[in-house]
Formats: sequence, C-alpha cells, structure tokens
Amino acid sequence: MRNITAPVKNVAKLAAQGKALLNAPMRLTHRLGLIHGETGLGKTTATAWFAIQHNAYYVRSMAAWRTPSALLRAICRELEIPPKRYIGDMLDTITNTLSRENRPLFIDEADYLVRFPDLRDTIMDLQDMSTVPIILVGMKEIKKEIKKSEKFDNRFLIDVEFKPLDMTDARLLTDKLCEVIVSDDLLADLYKYARGNTRRITTGLFRIEQVAAQLAVQSMDLANFRAAEGTYFLGVSA
Repeated sequence: MRNITAPVKNVAKLAAQGKALLNAPMRLTHRLGLIHGETGLGKTTATAWFAIQHNAYYVRSMAAWRTPSALLRAICRELEIPPKRYIGDMLDTITNTLSRENRPLFIDEADYLVRFPDLRDTIMDLQDMSTVPIILVGMKEIKKEIKKSEKFDNRFLIDVEFKPLDMTDARLLTDKLCEVIVSDDLLADLYKYARGNTRRITTGLFRIEQVAAQLAVQSMDLANFRAAEGTYFLGVSA
C-alpha cells in the first residue's frame, strides 16, 4: 500500500478552502475553520497531510480534557515551549509564539472541547491574540455544539464537510494507493461493502494486496478474490 494522500473530492475541497482560510486578509480578524464528517472518511489523514504541507502545528484533543489548562499544556508541548504554572501566562506564551512564527494550528478530535464554554472561550482567545488561523477537526455532530454559541459560530470562515466517497473517488483512491491492479467488478463489490467509507475501502485494498501476494499476481478480479478468500467483501460465501 502506497503511503500517499489521494486527491479525492474531500481532499481537494480541504485544499481549496484551507488555502483560502490561510490567505484570508488580516482585517478578517476571526479566522477559525472547521473540518467535520462521519468517522472513517479520511479527515485525520487529510488534515495531517494539509498541516504538513503548510507547516502547521497539530494537536489532538483527549476525552479527559475538561479545562483550558489541559488544552494549553498540550499546545505548549507541540510548540516545544515549557508549560507555565498559570493559565494566563501559558496563553500569552502560546499566542506570542504562534503570532511570531505565523503558523496555523489544527486541533483534531475537537468534539471533546467545544462542549465546554471555558474551552470554547480559550480557543477564541488563542485565535484573537495570535491572529493565526485555527482549524478544528471533529465528527459530524460538532456543528451542533458550535452553533450553541452564536459568538463562537460567527467566527468560522470555512466549513469543510467530508462526505462518503463516490465510485469515481474509490477508483482514484485504488489507483493511487493499491500496488496491484484491481478490476472494476472487484472494486464495485468492495465499494458496495464499504458504502463510501474511506477507511473500509483502504482496509479492503490491503486485503486485496495480501491475496495478490499469496497468489503471486499483479492484478486481481472478483472471481480470483472470491476463489482465494471464499467470500465476496459483501459476505456472500463461495
């Protein structure tokens, strides 16, 4: 399996809107971004790719976080600066560093944070004081939490929703990632099983590669896969 990011529609949309956010004029002082969607659609992989492309900082939230201190300490670790004893001092140090280096900040699994008013306010303070773009990444339901605060909701300049892949995307993903040739009938079976879920498609492609390696072949179709595995992806026994 090739370790690359395929330019499927979700990734292309992130690249376009993300670039627009990063290049937004400074007079648009509130520069928050949102990336959201159901699990398994490739948000984290695409976000990590985009963050690397643009030299961004990247923090993953934890379910146990309940206070601004937990978030700020994690950001300090990412910025490689010593955490401070007091929240105000950490906030000043972080925002000064972000502003000086002019590097955006991604916060993944942000669903854990936006439920709490103090954490929402801390994110707004980070963006206001640093003026750099801050992009939150979360599940589909994160929008409902964000909209509970009009002040918070109004600060988002981009809203990138990841959706299930269509068949064109599935073929593109297959051709870019898979190191064996996958026939249309085998991909169609995998796509029906995965229902457009990127993670399931990728896992299925790995299975196809393993079967191809066992058979010492460079291409796989549905009949050969079924003969080797004893089943279709959809679970119909041979």
